[in-house]
Amino acid sequence: MMISDLWNWVTGGVTDVLGGLLCLLEKFALLVLYGIVLAVNAIIGAIGALIDSAATGLPAMPDFPTPASGLLSWLNWVLPVASLVALVGTMVTLMGAFLLVRIALRWVKAL
Repeated sequence: MMISDLWNWVTGGVTDVLGGLLCLLEKFALLVLYGIVLAVNAIIGAIGALIDSAATGLPAMPDFPTPASGLLSWLNWVLPVASLVALVGTMVTLMGAFLLVRIALRWVKAL
């Protein structure tokens, strides 16, 4: 056996050991990252459960009252007031959300 063969055998063994240690270090880092992801998911799930329990404690929303009789009843048949009120409420909510998002995006752009 020559010196170069011995040197290759020693350095190959060291490289294998260092490669194994690097692999273990990478696996440990992935394990830590996986733990962080699990913790964040648990926090998000807890927030969702809290919102759900708070929402179940709220009273039920009543339906929009229908007109009893006469001209208003006929007008409601021609022009459904309850649906129009729901549509206008949805549009106002969406417009408000749009304005809030636009303000937030302008703040981000200013940074």
